[in-house]
Amino acid sequence: MEVLIDIGREKGLYEMYGEVLTDNKKMLSFCKKLGFTEQKTREKLPP
Repeated sequence: MEVLIDIGREKGLYEMYGEVLTDNKKMLSFCKKLGFTEQKTREKLPP
């Protein structure tokens, strides 16, 4: 993932977005360690 981020920066990318389920704690932790911030964008979807 860090390689992809570095390549994006080299190409002029300044923002990256992704969607992670709120209960996917491992992925949320991984993203936070990479420097991403969390922003809720919509209500929890019904089951």
